[in-house]
Amino acid sequence: RFIVVLFALTWWFSPELQPVVLGYIEQNVGIYDHFRSLLITIGGALLGASAIAFSMVMFTMQVNIERLPQALFQKFSSDVNIKAAFLGTFFVAILTGSASLLPETTLAHRAIFALFWGPLIAVLLLLYAYRRALKLISPSEQLNVIEAIAIKQLLYWDRHATKGARRLKLLGNEEKPDNDFDIYRFQYFTINPHWLNATDNILRNTLAIADHYNLKGDSEISGRAFEVVVNLHQRYVQVKGATFVSNSTLIDNPHSYDTLLSDTLERLRQWSEELFLKNDERAFYQLHKVLAFLCRVYLEAKYSGSGSKSSHALLVTHYLDRILRKSCSTKMVDVIMDGQRLLSECGRSFIFAGHSEVIIGQIKGIKEAAILGIVSQEHMPATQTGSKCFGDIGVSLLSTTDKNTKYAVVELNRAHVDLIKLMLDSPAKQSFIGKDANLTPYFEVLPEFYIKAFNG
Repeated sequence: RFIVVLFALTWWFSPELQPVVLGYIEQNVGIYDHFRSLLITIGGALLGASAIAFSMVMFTMQVNIERLPQALFQKFSSDVNIKAAFLGTFFVAILTGSASLLPETTLAHRAIFALFWGPLIAVLLLLYAYRRALKLISPSEQLNVIEAIAIKQLLYWDRHATKGARRLKLLGNEEKPDNDFDIYRFQYFTINPHWLNATDNILRNTLAIADHYNLKGDSEISGRAFEVVVNLHQRYVQVKGATFVSNSTLIDNPHSYDTLLSDTLERLRQWSEELFLKNDERAFYQLHKVLAFLCRVYLEAKYSGSGSKSSHALLVTHYLDRILRKSCSTKMVDVIMDGQRLLSECGRSFIFAGHSEVIIGQIKGIKEAAILGIVSQEHMPATQTGSKCFGDIGVSLLSTTDKNTKYAVVELNRAHVDLIKLMLDSPAKQSFIGKDANLTPYFEVLPEFYIKAFNG
């Protein structure tokens, strides 16, 4: 801002210098010819320096972003701001050299203005291009740009879907439907099935970036990539609005299939298979966390009818439960415990969302992992974690306003009783007090009057 003000002031007051400059030229015959030669030399030097700097910056940037997928590589390597900066530098260099053609009798002050500001503006533009290239090389900045592009696309379709739904409503039936399902918005998205193509490509590229930096051991960047994935799904749920269709156990409804979520979960599943081969515990923590966040995101999805379940959030927990069960065959105890905790958190989210009847799968998954500590001393922490998870779920069941908790309470009691029986009947060389210590977290979470409420 200071430079802009200074530029405007010098341009405004430079005509005041014309009499002084003209008198100096008359006293020193031939000096303006030397001044013209200087302008031509500086203009030519700026042209050459701009070309060299542009080539070096673009080459360095393209070498550093070659790890990106092809579509993103083309976008970042042809950044409009960098090109504009270098075109501006060329333009300034040409103007500086062309100032030598100005007549000394009337416009000598403008030639001096060009001599002062031409090299300065060219240097500032080159520094801007350099800083812009450094930002584009930064993985965090790349993810920020990717996220901004995807959100812009989703907002674009959000506006058009709102307008399109309004027009379809005018052409269709004016009566309000029996439920809260936005049929007109749903029709608009059905007519334009390509509305998610750009977002799906960006999600695919973001997951590729996460995988790349995970291989390099840079968990900070891969974590940021997963954060972008969650943010885009959250924005997608908001844009789609009340057009989600719940899956039915009796009738196969093709509209319940969500392409964006299913593709993301499938890529995460494939990534988990690679992680099992590498036994990468740090990556498993990130994988568990992104699945837990996606579960919470899709619990906010709006379905038709008051009794509809969040089938998409339940699908996410199935993937998390599958990963937890498979990790039980490994020695990654911390990964098993982390999976139990996050699966328990997902189950509690279902409870407070009014879907207590669908958490049976989470309870069984936690129980299966907790049984490991009974047969293997190495996995004993998983038993303690599972016991605490049962206590947390029990407290949530008792504190929720949902009235359909009976089946979940019965299943939770059965799971914990089975765990106690297996522990007491186990031939492990451990005293009763030692075995009881593994169940202590359950009773620490549930006060005595809660236990009485469970037993009726």
